Amino acid sequence: MTAWHRRVACLPMIALLCAAGAPARGEDSTTRMFGRTITVSDGDEGQVLIIDGEQILTEIYISIDKGIFVDGMPALVGTASPGGNACEGAPFVISLEKGEAPILSGPIETCVAMEMSEESDQLVFASQAIPGRDGERWAWSPVSRSRAASPLPRISARAGRSLAAIASPIPRD
Repeated sequence: MTAWHRRVACLPMIALLCAAGAPARGEDSTTRMFGRTITVSDGDEGQVLIIDGEQILTEIYISIDKGIFVDGMPALVGTASPGGNACEGAPFVISLEKGEAPILSGPIETCVAMEMSEESDQLVFASQAIPGRDGERWAWSPVSRSRAASPLPRISARAGRSLAAIASPIPRD
């Protein structure tokens, strides 16, 4: 059996594993985190995020990416998308302070991919600056709930050319 045949023979197994990892459309996905019941279910207008029986967010696609403690407060971090392929899913944070109703911050109003990093007392969501577009930077903490941090300056096309010139090969003697 050639390497190509082995790869092709694995495709049905890969498809089966991928399908088993995600709930089918019309099927609720429920978990418990931080003493709360968290459900993502299909509704008439897309998916609905429900925490302890309270509807928190409705969007075409909702994903809970992780549960995290930020400066001692339990929170959920996820992404929501209105569907289509023009924009990446936008991040959101839900604070789950004990004895309080969940508080949704976001989704961030953006159309670009955001990377999350954890700092001591806050979460930072940032996109890369590219030629013609500034990068974005948002911070979330239990105190601020959400705020736009300073914009990241765009990379000028001129700077891109000068970097290319620096990267050109060095002539040999």
